[in-house]
Amino acid sequence: QRIPKLRDAWAEYVEESGNRYNDPARQSSGFILGYVIHYGSDFVSADFFSPLASRLEVDGVMAVLRHIIKVGQKNDQGWKEAWQNFCDERNNGFRDPYRTD
Repeated sequence: QRIPKLRDAWAEYVEESGNRYNDPARQSSGFILGYVIHYGSDFVSADFFSPLASRLEVDGVMAVLRHIIKVGQKNDQGWKEAWQNFCDERNNGFRDPYRTD
């Protein structure tokens, strides 16, 4: 949450939801998934997401995200290109969401 737009987006999402905890580690996996879906990948940083990844994996949220990505790639060329660009910029070109942390 060191990037101002990320910090502001997170604070806005927390406030709009009526939640009183600004710390992502105190949020449920569903809450975090809602944030990611609402704001998209431009509003998620490695600093924000990495500490939560293992908890999200255990809670099954990563499986849901991977499925959403695969369906999007299959059904929408713009989505597919956006995912490819995201992977090229932030994931060393690895594009398979089932082989990505």
